[in-house]
Amino acid sequence: MDEKKRKGILYYYGWAALIAMEIMLAFSAWGYIRLDYVSITFVPLVVLATAYLLGPWEGTVAGVIFAFTGMWKATVVTSELAYGDVLFSPFRSGKPMQSVILCFVPRIVLGLVAGLLYAKVKKTTKRKPLLIALATAAAQLLHLLLVFGLMQALFPESGVTWWSPICRWHTIGVDIELIASVAAIVLVGYLCESAWVKSTVIKIKEGIQANKYTKVVYWQWGALALIAACGLSVSLDLKNGINDIVMRYDIVPGETSIDVLWSLVMQFIVAQIALFVLIGIMQSLIYYYYASAEVRSRMDLMTGAFNRAMLIQTITHDLKNLKKGQKVLFIMMDVDYFKQINDTYGHDFGDRVLISLVRILQRNFAGDALVGRMGGDEFAIYCRHADIERRLGNIMEQVTREFDQMVVPGDRIGVLNFSYGVSWGEAGMEFEELYKKADKDLYEHKHIRRQYVDNSKGNV
Repeated sequence: MDEKKRKGILYYYGWAALIAMEIMLAFSAWGYIRLDYVSITFVPLVVLATAYLLGPWEGTVAGVIFAFTGMWKATVVTSELAYGDVLFSPFRSGKPMQSVILCFVPRIVLGLVAGLLYAKVKKTTKRKPLLIALATAAAQLLHLLLVFGLMQALFPESGVTWWSPICRWHTIGVDIELIASVAAIVLVGYLCESAWVKSTVIKIKEGIQANKYTKVVYWQWGALALIAACGLSVSLDLKNGINDIVMRYDIVPGETSIDVLWSLVMQFIVAQIALFVLIGIMQSLIYYYYASAEVRSRMDLMTGAFNRAMLIQTITHDLKNLKKGQKVLFIMMDVDYFKQINDTYGHDFGDRVLISLVRILQRNFAGDALVGRMGGDEFAIYCRHADIERRLGNIMEQVTREFDQMVVPGDRIGVLNFSYGVSWGEAGMEFEELYKKADKDLYEHKHIRRQYVDNSKGNV
């Protein structure tokens, strides 16, 4: 798998939160505003936010969920007077296939096109808020034109035309949807670029990296699942209570009304589950955020890497809990001729070299490994995922290229290099054995490199 395609747990938390938010919005009073014959919906805001934050394919999935929830609402709770909304129901429109096309095509296009436009906008540096606003307006307008255009093509008896959103943009609420969408996504873009959000995300990632907190989060989710089960029983009891009232007062609602009642109870249960998912994600992220305070107390202040004690404690804990057949990766690394670098350019430059190396390692091993400082110019990389073995060569090549690009003043030392050694930990192994294997491999690697030093090119 390509390095850029690997996602951390924060990505999945974000995606789950957006999906839960979309379902909550679709099944709540905040999601729809009913006009005379059609409803204004704010669910596209979540589709656009998903496309902006996660990408076009995730935005497409959000569009599919939007289509399903819209179809459900049109089937179960839409009034016959809201004729435009009835067309989205394959069970009530009289044209099931046309209703499915009307539901899915515009929403899928909305998520995909918005994601592609936002990807282009993110690559720019100037006038980004304006470009975000234009991309949002374009995607939302395309969505509305597709909706009304398909209504015209698939349901000509409705009297709707594709240009209705333009000619009657105020009376059918297009202005409200466009303004709300643009304002919301511009705000999302502003928050993503803010120092506060970036700092918060970094702290949450640090808390997630500290594996010792995982069991607490599991217990937290388990407790929340128990509460959700209790909520489910309350919902079912509500339905049974309504049935008892119907029987007691000899109300004969008919089979259709009973089906609608069941559907509304199911809608309430799904919305309730989405709410509990949101609560669970918020609790986990808050916990990880405050857990980062302890993690930071175990970090090397100068480089931002974990300190030696933290790294050894984490590795020792993991080695004791490894199952048979499982492996972990440990890499030892140091900067070649670091004493010469310090003597030649001073300790300030030497410190900058170490800080740069740590940042390069953290960036390239993001989501895969812990980077720690063992002392001086000696660093360690620890990874719990054995599948990184397939990509390790490519990662280290990229780290080498980025480290080589660091500008060195003068010409006495032309290019910065480092040496590294690798060892694999298995069940029953002690940290000292893992360390010695990597250290031995490091010095063998360093010896080979020094045999092929080309002083004429300034390599060290």
